[in-house]
Amino acid sequence: MGLGGHPWVRHYIQAKPLQYSRVSLDLAVRGVTFFAHNIDEVVMPKLVKLYIKNVIIGFGIAAGFVAMLLWFNVMNLWALVSQSSDGLLAVFLLWFMNGIVFAGVQFAWVIMAMAGKDEGPRGGTPVAHRFEPARVKAEAPAGQMRPLNKRR
Repeated sequence: MGLGGHPWVRHYIQAKPLQYSRVSLDLAVRGVTFFAHNIDEVVMPKLVKLYIKNVIIGFGIAAGFVAMLLWFNVMNLWALVSQSSDGLLAVFLLWFMNGIVFAGVQFAWVIMAMAGKDEGPRGGTPVAHRFEPARVKAEAPAGQMRPLNKRR
């Protein structure tokens, strides 16, 4: 039985012939499964949206960071970039590489901030309600005292 011969596929194609323009096939273990995607509706997982948003934020922070490096002329960077023929390439690479780092840090920060907040004590060493001094007997060993500044 081909793809068009399956009763569910035939019913689905007849019910919505014009709305769906892209068709993808997925070969599953049980046979051929048919998926039709609406061209007007883009379904993107929330995690992907979160990642894209934080990558844009990270690259924006990198742009601000590189701009501050150039503005404050750190290590004479503005003079090097402005007087070199490859200065724009250097600025682009500096922004891009810092963007990768800042985007990763931004995304990691947001993911770790999503963790649930624990209420109450978080474990660790228990805290005593009241501290009381304890008497400890300390004795010096019997023996000959030698001066600290002499070597044997």
